[in-house]
Amino acid sequence: MNWLNLLLMAVLSLGNLAIVVAVLNRISTARVHLSTLSIIRRSHALFIIGFTLALIYQGGFGRPRLLFDGSWLDIAPIYLLYFAACGISAIFAAMIVVRRWFYRPPTALLSSHSEVIDVAAVLGKQPLAAGRYHSLAKLPGNEIFKVEIGTKDLLLPGLPPVWDGLSILHVSDLHFIGTITRDYFEEVLRRGQELGSDMVVFTGDLLDEQHLTDWLPETLGQLSAPLGCYFILGNHDWDLDPDATRECFRELGWIDVADRFTTVEHAEKKMLIAGSEYPWMGNNPDITVAEEVDFRLLLSHTPDNYPWARRANFDLMLSGHNHGGQICVPGIGPIYTPSLYGTRYSAGTFYRQPTLLYVTRGISGKEPLRYNCLPELTQLVLRPTTVPSLKADKERNLISAKT
Repeated sequence: MNWLNLLLMAVLSLGNLAIVVAVLNRISTARVHLSTLSIIRRSHALFIIGFTLALIYQGGFGRPRLLFDGSWLDIAPIYLLYFAACGISAIFAAMIVVRRWFYRPPTALLSSHSEVIDVAAVLGKQPLAAGRYHSLAKLPGNEIFKVEIGTKDLLLPGLPPVWDGLSILHVSDLHFIGTITRDYFEEVLRRGQELGSDMVVFTGDLLDEQHLTDWLPETLGQLSAPLGCYFILGNHDWDLDPDATRECFRELGWIDVADRFTTVEHAEKKMLIAGSEYPWMGNNPDITVAEEVDFRLLLSHTPDNYPWARRANFDLMLSGHNHGGQICVPGIGPIYTPSLYGTRYSAGTFYRQPTLLYVTRGISGKEPLRYNCLPELTQLVLRPTTVPSLKADKERNLISAKT
């Protein structure tokens, strides 16, 4: 047995896995209907398994007998070319994992406090119905009902000092499909309302079954805030009847900012709130015609619009869509993330001047699977770099102390 060649086959299989997953992640960002994506996802698994079996069986035991006395030079050049690509892919995948080990949140994330709520324990039952994906929800160790509810303080250089402490409740990716029952969402959002935020935003993927807009009054309808509730839709909503869904939101008093913008005034300062459902619906909003404002907030279903947000000088961008990957392998992290950037923006806080990006893991998903990647509901508390009033108070206190 040639153990070195067996090790090389294992590396090539991992490289092939990385290539296929990378392609799938990027196909998932396109304007492709979910039924088509479902077929592609099932097919990709067959290709991953088939490649490994063919490599070991045909290459190892058949000609050129790589597991015994054969040579890689006996393989046809076209196959060697793909094997070389697999080897390079394996190296890049390893580099991504190592980079993730050393990742540290940006200094803009000042603090983070959270509590994990076992909603099933609170309700005294598992909030499950006998719908699609019921069997997935029942898998051992599945954490779909353990929700991390927390508060994060974010440092924003462009924030007006008088807005110090302004809070935004960020809700995303509810994915009403019927498998997880309505009482789960009612409980999670009730706790969100108790946080007492100044503003509420929803960044898409409400539905996987259109008739479940009936759940809106008892779920998102619970939420209110002094500065208003704003929403955009996501690719799962696009795949159904987005116009009908928008109307249901509007009936609840929510403000639609998809492909457009609005302004809100607070403490004599103005905030622009814009929304993007691109690439599934509309385009990135044209804010060049907007009046002069003191702060710019973008709601974008996918974080893939981050480069555009930076070019448009948004101060803060809030996204969902990626669900944190839903399954995070210990020591490796997420693997499947529907993004042009792979797993880079799966979830968390990111800063590249001038825009701070926050990507939530979301509250649910079409497929009810969560391993090492809890659902999330987060209140974001905005902090400026300077608070003149506090600085002045400190100076007055020092003067008083000296006198």
